[in-house]
Amino acid sequence: MASATSSSAFRLDIQGLRALAVCLVIVFHIWPQLLTGGYVGVDVFFVISGYLISKHLTSEISHSGGLQLPRFWAKRIRRLLPASLCVLMASAIATYFILPAYLWEPTLEEIAASTLYVQNWMLVNNAVDYLSVDNDPTLAQHFWSLSVEEQFYLAWPLLFLAAVGLAGFASGRPFDKSNAKRAIRNLVIAILISSFAYSCYITYLRAELAYFSTASRAWQFAVGALLIFGIEQRTNVMLSVGLKVLLNWLGFGMIVASAIVFSSATAFPGYAALVPVLGTAMIIVSQTDQSPWSFNNLSRFPPVKYLGGISYSAYLWHWPLVILLPILVESSIGIDSEYLIAPMILVLTIILAGASKRWVEDPFLRKGSILSTTAGSFSGGLLGMAAVLLVCFIIFQNQPAQVKPEEGDSIMFSSVDNLQGALNATMASATWKPSDQHPSQQAQVEEWIVDNCADIDMNDPALMEHCVYGDISSTRTVAVIGDSWATHLLPAIRSAMPGWRVQVLTMHQCPIADLPVHKAGRSGPFELCVEHRRNVMEWLTKNRPELVIASESPISTSKRLLDRKADSTVEIPKALETAYRQINELGLQLIHVESPPRSNCNFEKIKSPSLCKSNAMTAKERRISERKIQVAETFKYGTIDMTSWVCTDDLICPNQIDGRLVKADGGHITNSFSSSLGHIFANELTGLGVDL
Repeated sequence: MASATSSSAFRLDIQGLRALAVCLVIVFHIWPQLLTGGYVGVDVFFVISGYLISKHLTSEISHSGGLQLPRFWAKRIRRLLPASLCVLMASAIATYFILPAYLWEPTLEEIAASTLYVQNWMLVNNAVDYLSVDNDPTLAQHFWSLSVEEQFYLAWPLLFLAAVGLAGFASGRPFDKSNAKRAIRNLVIAILISSFAYSCYITYLRAELAYFSTASRAWQFAVGALLIFGIEQRTNVMLSVGLKVLLNWLGFGMIVASAIVFSSATAFPGYAALVPVLGTAMIIVSQTDQSPWSFNNLSRFPPVKYLGGISYSAYLWHWPLVILLPILVESSIGIDSEYLIAPMILVLTIILAGASKRWVEDPFLRKGSILSTTAGSFSGGLLGMAAVLLVCFIIFQNQPAQVKPEEGDSIMFSSVDNLQGALNATMASATWKPSDQHPSQQAQVEEWIVDNCADIDMNDPALMEHCVYGDISSTRTVAVIGDSWATHLLPAIRSAMPGWRVQVLTMHQCPIADLPVHKAGRSGPFELCVEHRRNVMEWLTKNRPELVIASESPISTSKRLLDRKADSTVEIPKALETAYRQINELGLQLIHVESPPRSNCNFEKIKSPSLCKSNAMTAKERRISERKIQVAETFKYGTIDMTSWVCTDDLICPNQIDGRLVKADGGHITNSFSSSLGHIFANELTGLGVDL
C-alpha cells in the first residue's frame, strides 16, 4: 500500500505497522489456511493513510488557510503511479504470454479498471453475478484497495475545504484557525459515524458491496484522521510509559488476533473491522521510544524496517506472482505443491519489491525527475495510464477467437463405457486436442443463462410455468430439485426424457440439505433458501410428481456453511438425510445424481494431461459425495454417480475430454457436454427402474 507522506519514514511505529500489514496480506494470499483473516492488513493500511493524510491536510489548512490541491495530488501521483503502472503494464504483458486465453478478457478489463482506479466498483458488479463466483481471480484483483485509497486521496481534501468554507460562511469570518479545525473534526466524526453505520448495515445485506465499497470503508480512514484532534497529545500526557507500552502491544495483539481468528465466514467489514482498526489506532497514539519493550523497538529490527519501506511495492507485486507462478511451474514441470511454489512467490515478491522501490518508486520522488513539477506529474501520470490502457486494448484486439460448437453439432455419448474411453484416451495423450470452447459464462446451460431458470421463485406462477420443459401437456412429471448443480443437468434430463413434463424447482446456492448457509458474497443467513426448501416440499406434497431428480454441489455448500467450524463431511450428509426422509414419507420415487467434482486439470493451464494431479479439495469433495450417496441408498433411492464418467480412478478430473469442454467454470457442466449425455442418462434411469 501507499506510503502516504515522506514524513512517515520518521515514525518507526508506522513503518512497523506497514511491515505487519503487508505480511498479513501476503501470507493470507500464499498460505490462506494458515492466516484465514490476513485480509485485515488492508484495514491497517487504511487507518495509516487516514492518519497521515489528514494530519498533512489539517496542518496546511491551519498554516495557510487553504490547500494547494494540484500540488497535493501531484505528490500522490509521483509516489503512487510509477510503481502501480509498472506492475499493471507487466501484468498486461504477462496476460498475453502466460495466461490462458479464457482469462484474457476479464484480466484486461480489471487491469484497465485498476489503471483508472475504479477496480473496487468493478468487483462489486462482478460479485453480484453468481456466475462469476467460480471464475479465476485476475492479476489485478488486489488493486481494489488501491482504488479505494485513490478515491480517498481525491475526495478527502475537497471535503476538508468544503467543511472549512461552510464554517467560515456560517461564522461570517473568511478563515479562523480554531473554527477550521473544529469544522474538520466535526466532518471526520460525521463521516466516521455514518460510514460505520452503513458498513454494518450493508455487510449483513450485501457483503461483497460492503467489502469493496468506498462508502463502507471511509470510516476506517476517519478513525485514523480523528487521532490528530488531541487524542495523540492526551495519550502522551495522561498515560505513563508503562501504560503506553501496554496499549502499544494490546493494539498489536488485536491486529494479529483478528488475522488468526477471522475468516471468509466473518461478516466483514462491519463490526468485526473494529478490532484491527482500533488496534492500529492504539499503536499510532501510544508511540513511545522510552521503553525497551516498545513496539518501536520491533520496528527498528532491520528486516522489519526494510519490509516497511518496500511494503507498497511488495503489495503490488505479490498478487500477480500468486496467479502466474503456479501456472508457469505446473505447466512446465507438473508440480503443484505449495511447498515449492509458495516460498518462490515470497522470495520473488521481496526481490521485485526491492528492485521496484529502488529503480521505480524512489527515482520519481527525487528533485529533478521528469515528474518533479506539478505539470510534469499530471502529464506523466496521464501518459503512463494511457500507455497501459493502449497495451490492454491491443492485446484485447489480438486475443484468440472463441471457438463455439456448430448448431446441431452435439455428439452424443452412447454409454458410460464410451465416455470413459474418451476420458482415458485424453489422459493418455501427450497434448490436448483443440477445444470446442473456452470456459466462460456463455458456455453455461441455456436453461440458466438464457431462460433464467436457475432461480425459481415458487410464489411466481408465471416463472413456474416458464420453467417447464419437455412435453408440457404430459401427465408424467419429473421435478428437478437442488442448486445450480441440478440446473446444469437439465439438457441431459430433457434429452433422456422427451415424453415427460420437466418441472424445474432449483435455486442456485440453495442445497437440498436443510443447512444454515450464507449466499456467496453475503454474510447473513440465506433466508430465501429456507423459504424455497419449504415451498419445494409443499409443491411435492401437493403435486406428487412421478419422479424427483435431486442434485447439489457438495463443495460449494461446504464453503458457505454459517458455522465455519462445522465438519462439512458430516453435516452435509446428515442434513441431506433429514430432507430425504421428508420426501420418503411422501412415498415419492427419487433419483439422486451426484455431479462430478470440480475440475483439477485445466487444459489451458497445464500443457499436457500427463502433468495433471489430484488435490486435497477434490478428495474432500469426493468424501462428501460418497456419504451423500450412502444416505440416498439408505432410503432405497436410485443413485447416479457421474464421477467415474469424467474423472480417473485417482480423481484427476480434466475440464476437457476429447476436445469437448466439460466445465463452463470450475464446477458447472457446459451446455454442450450436458446435452451429449442424453443417451447415458436414459440408460441409467432405465436401469434404475424408471419407465421412460
